[in-house]
Amino acid sequence: NKAEQETLRVLSAEWDYLNRPERLEHLTRYNLDLDATHADQKSFVSTVEEVPEPVAPVIPKIKPDFLQHVSTKPPVKKEEKIIERNQRNNFDQLLNGLSDGGQE
Repeated sequence: NKAEQETLRVLSAEWDYLNRPERLEHLTRYNLDLDATHADQKSFVSTVEEVPEPVAPVIPKIKPDFLQHVSTKPPVKKEEKIIERNQRNNFDQLLNGLSDGGQE
């Protein structure tokens, strides 16, 4: 749909505009409570050792009680059955026979 594509294009342009590095740096400098020593530095981390290790979430082996009813399996699609022409004709004949009172 062209309207959806145009909306996505506009949103992408807005995202890029709002996430310009200069803008983010300005927001960081003037909106965070940093003391003068941190605000003047080019980098907030001076050595690699100061970068914290990422924390991986711990996933329990057993679902918590409040999630017991939630399925993690994808829903099963029902298989569509194709009606062949002779089956359709037989069904139409059956309906016609019922509407005629069973007389043909």
